[in-house]
Order: sequence, then C-alpha cells, then structure tokens
Amino acid sequence: MTDVIDLSLLQESRKLLRSMLDRRGLTWFLDKEGQRPLFSIEASRLEQVLKSSAAKIERKGRTVHPRAMEHCRNELRRELIRRVTEAMMRVGY
Repeated sequence: MTDVIDLSLLQESRKLLRSMLDRRGLTWFLDKEGQRPLFSIEASRLEQVLKSSAAKIERKGRTVHPRAMEHCRNELRRELIRRVTEAMMRVGY
C-alpha cells in the first residue's frame, strides 16, 4: 500500500505545531494526571493542529485526502515524541 503525502499539508502542520509549541509549550500537548503532565501525547491537541492545518488548505480550494491526513498525523506524533524524549533526557529520566 502506498502512502499519500500532501507536502503542503505537512508543511502547514509543522508550521502550526512549532507556533503552538512556542506559544503554549510542550506540556500543552501532554496528558495530565492532576497537575503533573504525563509523558503521553494528548490526541485531541494533536487533532486540533491537524484539523486547523487541513482547514487552511481547504480554504485555498484544495481537498485533503484522508490518507494524507493519517500520514501527517504520524509525522506530527513523531515530532512530539522526539521533543518529549529530548525533554526527558534533559531532566534525567
């Protein structure tokens, strides 16, 4: 099975992800247990970034393929996992 990759969706999603990370920080994307963040990604926050990026692409008159959305979701998760891992290593986990 081949992957459908929409480079404009991927670029827009990464740009929005960086913007959200700068504004809200990494902990905004993490699940919480009481006041403490867990080291797992909250799916609803990731979906928010993905849907906002897709909406921006669709406002330009292009449709977004569902498999392209899935590929982009996986790429964003990888980026967040990488950042969480780096943060864990900095604090000594």
